[in-house]
Amino acid sequence: KGPAAVLFNNPEQQRTKRFIATLKQEAEKEGGGG
Repeated sequence: KGPAAVLFNNPEQQRTKRFIATLKQEAEKEGGGG
């Protein structure tokens, strides 16, 4: 187990990942898939 395990257990890291995932979804919507 390394630093990655610590990051995954970090609530703030989870929030950041959710935030990035949301941004990606918004970008896909605006891009219209092409």
